[in-house]
Amino acid sequence: MARPHVLWVLVAATARAKRRNPPQKPLVARTYTTATVDALGAEAAADVRVAFDGGCRTLAGDECAGPTPRTNGTEPVTLVLIKATRDCGANGLWHLLNRCVTAAARAAAQRRAALAFVAHDGEPPEDPCRLAPLAERWRPFLEALFADGVYASLACYRRARPSARTYREVAVVAATPASQTVPENFRDVGFAAFGVPPPSDDAVGAPRTVLHLRREDREGTLRAHRTLRNASVLEAAFRRAGFRVDHCCDFRAPDATRSAIQKVSRADVVVGMHGAALAHLTWHKPGAVVVELFSHKMAGLWFYRSHTRRYGSVFVGPAKGRDAAYWRRRLDMDAATADRVVRCARETAAGADPKPACDAKPPK
Repeated sequence: MARPHVLWVLVAATARAKRRNPPQKPLVARTYTTATVDALGAEAAADVRVAFDGGCRTLAGDECAGPTPRTNGTEPVTLVLIKATRDCGANGLWHLLNRCVTAAARAAAQRRAALAFVAHDGEPPEDPCRLAPLAERWRPFLEALFADGVYASLACYRRARPSARTYREVAVVAATPASQTVPENFRDVGFAAFGVPPPSDDAVGAPRTVLHLRREDREGTLRAHRTLRNASVLEAAFRRAGFRVDHCCDFRAPDATRSAIQKVSRADVVVGMHGAALAHLTWHKPGAVVVELFSHKMAGLWFYRSHTRRYGSVFVGPAKGRDAAYWRRRLDMDAATADRVVRCARETAAGADPKPACDAKPPK
């Protein structure tokens, strides 16, 4: 049975028992496809076995070597196997949450499950039990979603659960194309996993606090691209308008994830250049205003518009003289544009329509 972007191998329990304490009946494998091998890689697909009436087969469709395995009540009902592409930790937080983890979580469908990464792109990790650095920082969140454990590889899974070789249900998934939204439970799970109290549902009045999501490290050094070289100009404009200004975060710091979720969940206004840092908007304060900054080369990348009903955008930098790499460059913001960002935030908070200070598309 196939669904878009999700390859399912379902193993269903047989009919209801009529006796009081019946022995567990064999599990029935409903389908195997060659696409399973393509998604996992032949070695991984051959290494996972599923019992069926009278025998056992691997996910690759071959007969199992050795005796037919049996399940017991301690093994996970669902095992989710996802191909460890760059979207699962190397391409940034938006890709990790909106493509990789979203695909795995929807496969588990809130059932108790284990998650294992397989068929790594490029060189496999030196430590088979350590996730990609970004995914490792989000391990508390992943483990809250997958109660039976999160494993960087099948080798690590076998090491931790040597008897867990047969499953009632196995979902083989790949990272989805761009998903504008994440599952609804991500919000509550994230707050609980990182120990951040959820914000109240009280309506936001006139905004008073602004959080600037800046792309820099703890020493204030700018990242390679999509940064404001003069972020102080923007922050000064908000202060002149009476806002309390905070900024965030060095995302390589040990507590960066918790800090970002906490700060985003407390801010009346969140402003930042288009990029993965805005993926933290999943945990924004109810009714918060979001102002997303773009360069002119980035028109149409409205990934975060769906996160809040109070959304505005402003294009930064010169519209002329740009080349194919323009959208990756560091940009300067003049005082007039900074004041316009402040007005855009206020118009968005007030529910103005139209919003003259905001840009619905790149200005000519």
